[in-house]
Amino acid sequence: MVDIKRKWAVVGGVLLTGIAFQFILRTARTNSVGDTGALTKIYDVPKEVNAVLRATCFDCHSNHTDYPWYSNIQPFAKFMEGHILQGKEALNFDEFGSYSVKKQYNKLRSVENQLKDGTMPLRSYAFIHRDARLTKEEINLLINWSKDLRNKIANKL
Repeated sequence: MVDIKRKWAVVGGVLLTGIAFQFILRTARTNSVGDTGALTKIYDVPKEVNAVLRATCFDCHSNHTDYPWYSNIQPFAKFMEGHILQGKEALNFDEFGSYSVKKQYNKLRSVENQLKDGTMPLRSYAFIHRDARLTKEEINLLINWSKDLRNKIANKL
């Protein structure tokens, strides 16, 4: 009888701790209104490229993150917040115009390399977001577009 009470006390304590974390560990929503320096405003981005970027990249690499329902539940919320902040710090398509020409060139080269080696999109993201799984055709589309844009940017260097 004591063992059952002890087990229920532990379960209750874990549940109460979990509920408390929902209120204590609040995460910041990182969406912002400004996108005047957005890639799509300063460079011509074909519709099919823009569609792939929106489906696979913009949640972590723009100011327009679509937060799913589970982003309100800890510890998933903290995990997601870290990934989103790191993603925006590494590359933010809505702030692309504020980068120097050299930085724009290098960011696009990095995009190409990460697409080639399969490190982007993150596997954990693509596992949950099935529409973020890139086909070989989509990878080639993005790489070719990025190379073309880099060539245009290289003329400004």
